[in-house]
Amino acid sequence: MMREKESTEYKIKKKGVRILVVDDDPAIRELLREMLSQKKDYAVQVARNGKEALLKVRKENFDLVLTDLRMPRMDGIQLLKELRKEDCGMEVIVITGTDYPDTAAELSDVGAYDYIVKPFHVKEILQKVTSALRNKASGCAEANLANLETA
Repeated sequence: MMREKESTEYKIKKKGVRILVVDDDPAIRELLREMLSQKKDYAVQVARNGKEALLKVRKENFDLVLTDLRMPRMDGIQLLKELRKEDCGMEVIVITGTDYPDTAAELSDVGAYDYIVKPFHVKEILQKVTSALRNKASGCAEANLANLETA
């Protein structure tokens, strides 16, 4: 299991991690793309809305989706539901401008790893992204172990 975690850390450092940033605000989209590409050296792509994000996810594999909650055409919750139907195995972090008491429960119910409230800090984004990627890696290791045990 340790070998699996080491290979994940190596993958993160070598741009093996693919992230999709989804936001209808071009300034936020570009800020997140640049921040994640430069600070952590991730391979980052962007989408303007949930529909565009779904098209990208169906063509390519991503380890993490960082999506805005409120967007035209398809919001973050609809996108998350569609991603779960695709069974992509990726983590999803939702960015929201409102922190209502029901937000966390609703996002958890549809399978979000976590959420971030605007205005956000770069350090907070980086911490949550790193945590989500580690969670994905440990989940993959557990799934591989379960598959070996049932074989």
